[in-house]
Amino acid sequence: MNRLNKKNCLFIILPIVLMVLVNIFHFVNYMTLVWKNPIDSVLASSFPVSLLFLLLAFIFYRQTNDEKYRDIDEVADSLNPGPDSQSISQSDPRKIRLTSKKKIYLIVGTLIVVYGVSIVNSVMCQIIYNSRRQHDDEIVRALGEACKATYEYYQDDSYGIKSSKQAESYEIGFQKLQEGVDILTWSELTSDTKEMDSFAYKLEIEFERELFNGADDYVLGRDGEAITLSNLKEHLFFANKDSELYVYMTDTVVVAGIKNPVKSLDKDAGKLWNCIAGKQNVPELLFYVVDDSDNPKHNTFAVDTFGQIYESKFPQNDYYKLNTYMNYLADGDFYREFRKVGEIDDFETYEVYQIFTSNYSDATHSFKGDRDELLKRLNADFFEGFKAGYNDEYLRPVSEDVSILDMNVIGIYTSEEYYSITNDELIKLK
Repeated sequence: MNRLNKKNCLFIILPIVLMVLVNIFHFVNYMTLVWKNPIDSVLASSFPVSLLFLLLAFIFYRQTNDEKYRDIDEVADSLNPGPDSQSISQSDPRKIRLTSKKKIYLIVGTLIVVYGVSIVNSVMCQIIYNSRRQHDDEIVRALGEACKATYEYYQDDSYGIKSSKQAESYEIGFQKLQEGVDILTWSELTSDTKEMDSFAYKLEIEFERELFNGADDYVLGRDGEAITLSNLKEHLFFANKDSELYVYMTDTVVVAGIKNPVKSLDKDAGKLWNCIAGKQNVPELLFYVVDDSDNPKHNTFAVDTFGQIYESKFPQNDYYKLNTYMNYLADGDFYREFRKVGEIDDFETYEVYQIFTSNYSDATHSFKGDRDELLKRLNADFFEGFKAGYNDEYLRPVSEDVSILDMNVIGIYTSEEYYSITNDELIKLK
């Protein structure tokens, strides 16, 4: 007959609760990002080792059976105590039940083992995740820079182009880039045979050169082979099946990025970097927002070409100082006066810049037609990026509620000038 009293129930339930808690905190961590196969995710997680808790609970449950187990101080026949009671106890076939003290030791020991293994699994998966993300980021960066280098070669240093057929391949290639193209479905690029000195050949060479020179370790495919445009499709870790690696090119920038990253990456681990390669002196700071009223509620905020949001460390930062950081953030004191507090989508930043450069042509042009819609879009993107990125509880922003619509000046930089969207005014900086 089972003795399921409160104490026994506690020892049965406690290991199961610990198993659930360990898996909650260490099962999901990077697993679905590193191991796309659900079975692999389970095997590489804390789940297998956490089954020790289930085994422990089962052992405790079995020992509640009085017909098979007895307490250590229990005699075989409590009704006839006497000189022979010890011998009768020794002949009792029942096994000795674990004491409460030993059960606690087993639970604590199992917890230490399971938690330790879970931590190791989690750290290993995080290391694998970071290396794979860097791998994909490096591919995107190399592709954007390769497109830029190919364009510059054709414009400024195209002595290697000898025939009209070769020149035509460059024209067709750049036309497709201006329309926006999925590199992974572009047959001329993904073919193993490329005509010498053609657009596809030059882009392949520049892509491989960027991969080799851009990373600490040369980026290789999953099987250790060199990555080329022809085999690139199978070597992106964080894109869904039928990966889409798009490239856009305008007169000012080249933008490359994965258009279909895995959803869990966007939700839980942030987005993959996109590459925005400037072709013609594109400033690193695209726009800034500032409240310069008599009683400012906000610090100065700046958003760079890559969608990173920076906040000045002190109120009323002179926003004209941003001109000194416009092209070379790393060369000034920008990072001493500003700190990163968030990030908006790179393609959104790029599109904002394109809206400005394509519609604003001279000082007399009015931006008012698109201004209201643009302000709403910037306000939403800026707030979401700020909210998601600012998680330092020790360095709170000057304002908890960040709204572009409440600020006095919103500017987008171009070379030697900035445009104030709120005031619809072009201001020369030099």
